[in-house]
Amino acid sequence: MSTASLCAGCGSSGGVKPLDAGTRADASAVDALPDILTLQPSISIAPGLYFTCALRTGGTIKCWGYGANGTLGNGGTGDSTTPVDVSSLSGALSIGAGVYDAFAIRADSSVLAWGNDYQGELGDGAHLAQSDVPVVVPETAKVVQISAGETPCALLANTTVVCWGNIPTANNAPPTPVAGLYGVASIAPRSVGFECVAMNDGTVRCWGMDYAGQLGDGHSGNGARSDVPVAVLGLNGVQAVALGAATSCALLSDRTVWCWGSNNKGVLGAGTATALSLTPIQVSGLSDVTSLSAANYTACATLASGLIKCWGDNSFGELGNGSTTDSSTPVAVLNVTTAGFVAVGDDHVCAQLADGSYVCWGGNKNGGLGSITTTQCPQGPCSTTPLVVSP
Repeated sequence: MSTASLCAGCGSSGGVKPLDAGTRADASAVDALPDILTLQPSISIAPGLYFTCALRTGGTIKCWGYGANGTLGNGGTGDSTTPVDVSSLSGALSIGAGVYDAFAIRADSSVLAWGNDYQGELGDGAHLAQSDVPVVVPETAKVVQISAGETPCALLANTTVVCWGNIPTANNAPPTPVAGLYGVASIAPRSVGFECVAMNDGTVRCWGMDYAGQLGDGHSGNGARSDVPVAVLGLNGVQAVALGAATSCALLSDRTVWCWGSNNKGVLGAGTATALSLTPIQVSGLSDVTSLSAANYTACATLASGLIKCWGDNSFGELGNGSTTDSSTPVAVLNVTTAGFVAVGDDHVCAQLADGSYVCWGGNKNGGLGSITTTQCPQGPCSTTPLVVSP
């Protein structure tokens, strides 16, 4: 959900070379790694399932839509079709949203979380059913990027990654380092059951479920998974990664996009009818990409021209082209010509425009678009074209 770039001073260009992925180190060696990453480009709007949160000037956050799991963070559990303030939160620099939870990175590089906590997503060890106000995720100092989901993860300034909640070794786990993973440049902003990171050397490492080949190492099958990071085959020059339900995509330094894993609803974007791809294939007709996002079986990208193109599932109008027909190749979102950033949620999509304003489109169950709509898509209320949001 963001345009991630290699950090200033990292790798051979800056003379700072972190440990390579897969290199083993003891705890003292990890602690001694230099802090060479700064906060990744800020995520300013984050749609989840039926709800959305947006970062406001001054570091406050507003959320709207579904609130039953405390996802709005305002001390209540009711829905709201208009934006409401997240309680007692200021100084936020970046945000993230999972299915029923949300996260904020503060100016001191610590993390706050609210919403669902059934599997320990809030990371505080309390194992609450939910929290309708922000709580501090412990042991997350020096966080530069968050990956929201049922197993949240955080990229730290020393280029390592910690994950919590439902991790391979435990449920309701506190933030725990991913063993053997060093030299990470950016992490997928959102994940469900598996995770991928872009490395300082331009490659990608993934771990978790692999039933549709979403780890990109040439394997798949019922029950397939890897609890340790594996290298995605055939990718170099990767700057950012984005993950759907069982599909992974990468933005390369040449501004093309490559995807692998499930092709349900045509989400690989290559115009093919294949069920899945075990290795990356290029998204058709897409160039000059500046940001990339994915969730469920929909993916979207912003272009240098200011356009947004989306592909895959369109059941709720997520492609923004005025229809509900799925597309296996990218199609242009209507009425958007100055986009700077796009973020895909489980049933709707939002974008920030060059003037700082927001638009959203797709599913509108529980008011996730920030307004009341009367259009009905096959799966429920929706808007098949972008609507202005005023958080």
